[in-house]
Amino acid sequence: FIILVSNQERNYIILHLFSQLIGTVYLAYKVNLCELRKYLNIKCFIPKLDLLEDLFSQAVPIMFSMLFIGVGIFNILYFIGQFGELATAGYGAALRVEQVFLLPVIGLNTAVLSIGGQNFGAKEFYRIKELYLKALLFGCSFMVAAGIILFFGAEFFVSQFTNNSEAIYHGAIYLKIAALIGPIYPVFFVTGRAKWDRALIALSPGGSDADTTREIDLTTSKFVEPAAGGFALPKAAK
Repeated sequence: FIILVSNQERNYIILHLFSQLIGTVYLAYKVNLCELRKYLNIKCFIPKLDLLEDLFSQAVPIMFSMLFIGVGIFNILYFIGQFGELATAGYGAALRVEQVFLLPVIGLNTAVLSIGGQNFGAKEFYRIKELYLKALLFGCSFMVAAGIILFFGAEFFVSQFTNNSEAIYHGAIYLKIAALIGPIYPVFFVTGRAKWDRALIALSPGGSDADTTREIDLTTSKFVEPAAGGFALPKAAK
């Protein structure tokens, strides 16, 4: 493949491969220095189909969601193009402005995935619920504030990319509409589809004040015992 490209592209490919090699060597060096090394063996590098299936079932819906966003952008460009090149230019400028305001929400999504994964591994499921609600509150609040700025400053933001009045007019219209739907983006980014085959149930034996929380397998309708990795809280007064 490298032979078929130009010299400039070949140099770029070689440079990219070299940078990836440096990163791989550095990661191997760091792993070799930590205690993780003694747990590594050849079995760790054999793909685990059950884990890959779980990852695949959660990744595919998000993948198609992002794919449809791209398809939607192309559809918008096609119909906006019917109004002329200046309308397309205004939309392109407005889209760049919108993406800048969306960056904190995208970062919030990454943070939720990381913190949620850590708490899930620690079986602190109540923290995940708190994390989700706080992420939605922060994300939606930020987009409401950003929407106000976008709505009233639409013409100003688009004018930073072009001096054409018609392009500014079309771009400002898009930004004002985007400002109104902005608060839904955090819900879209933070909320994902999971494989819902487990649930937590709070129980009060005999209707007493002391309750306990157990994990139940929804596919078998049976409790997951703690010895099998199930979540369980001892009885405690409400």
